[in-house]
Amino acid sequence: MTTYYGSTVTGEVRGYSWNPRTGYQQVVLYTGTQSELDSIASVAKANNYSHRYVPDASGGYSTLEVTYGAAETQDPTEALADEWSLLGNDLEKSIFEHPSVTSEQDGWTSEQKLNFKSAVEAASRGDSATTVDMLEELPDRAVQLAESVYEELAKGVEAFPVSQYVLRRSITIASNSTLQPALDNVGKVYSTSGLSASEGVPATLKFSLPDGFWLKRTPSVEPSGVDKWVITQEYWHADEYSTFLYGEPVA
Repeated sequence: MTTYYGSTVTGEVRGYSWNPRTGYQQVVLYTGTQSELDSIASVAKANNYSHRYVPDASGGYSTLEVTYGAAETQDPTEALADEWSLLGNDLEKSIFEHPSVTSEQDGWTSEQKLNFKSAVEAASRGDSATTVDMLEELPDRAVQLAESVYEELAKGVEAFPVSQYVLRRSITIASNSTLQPALDNVGKVYSTSGLSASEGVPATLKFSLPDGFWLKRTPSVEPSGVDKWVITQEYWHADEYSTFLYGEPVA
């Protein structure tokens, strides 16, 4: 029968490492009675920490090896990883926003553009009389343009895909981190230069941001592993936008 002496558990750090994606980890070897180590193992299991019992050659005390993650070892004011990436996103725009249409409407008033759209939609409903009346009041090239758009609508083409730049920032933090997602100016628009200066875009990125405007989207916060979280922030690009809908650029 094995005999245990004393009731004090001792712990010794046996390994300490840092990974740019997962942060710090350390391996602690505990020595003590079986019942005492069972209590530590129970806590480790509840927190999903890797652990294993190690047989003691002397037969006196048992040993327990526990690998602790970022929550116990990471500075709560620093991120484990801060990554920026430039991605692509597909949007669908109305056929009336196609460059073949907008370029032909250069110089038209807003009323003329709206009447053109109403005329083509009337034609698609079979209301040819209304279509003719409305087109007669528009510039000469409106009839030919309306026929081209009508042909696309007749084929079932109501929209077309457009590729869009998406700037994404992913911040990995430990569960004890005090860092919070940046909620300032969500739903607001930045110019490219203003985005770089105000949102801390690193100058060392291996890509250049295209000129234009960037809509700051709502951030997301998701768990990553048992003791880490990822804060994701996206900025959507546009060559131009409506100041009526989004206001002037905040930067």
